[in-house]
Amino acid sequence: YNTIIPIMIDIRLDAYKIIVKVLKKGQFSDKLLDDMQKKNQANDADSGLLYALVNGVIKMQKNLDYIASQYTDSKKFDNTSFKIKVLIYMALYQLIYMDKIPKHAAVNESVRIAKKMFNTKIGNFVNAVLRAYLRNPQINYPENAVQALALRYSFPEDLIINWINLWGEENCQLLCEYFNENPQLSIRVNKF
Repeated sequence: YNTIIPIMIDIRLDAYKIIVKVLKKGQFSDKLLDDMQKKNQANDADSGLLYALVNGVIKMQKNLDYIASQYTDSKKFDNTSFKIKVLIYMALYQLIYMDKIPKHAAVNESVRIAKKMFNTKIGNFVNAVLRAYLRNPQINYPENAVQALALRYSFPEDLIINWINLWGEENCQLLCEYFNENPQLSIRVNKF
């Protein structure tokens, strides 16, 4: 008998691997995403999750790092491996920015990957950080407007300073929000 064995695709693990390559090694996400898509032949939902996670975590890394640091001991977080931080960033991104992902799924999958990639102790650490966030998701950003906008929207402080000087603080915040929106899909049909 010819038996077809389904291939289990672990989209979050694939996203994790791509994010690490992009942020640590400077590789280009579009090429890595395209290669992963071809390799996995994932369905549209899985592809959408993969692209959203990779692009979202890369775009919002500064904010995610700040948030994660609020829920751990500062010395412990500073000494935490970058690869472990990426797992926390991915989970936080899902919890904060992806309303269609159940909170328990974001936490459980991140803990599962942590245990698989590292060990139970790391899994427990990731779980503790995420549960602490879920208990109290209120983030306190710095009082300084430049620092707060730069952290909240993941933009360089120099850019925020320039925008505030050009357009004022309120318009700067509107620009930050605008540039962090996901673009709408537009399709144009050429008729000959």
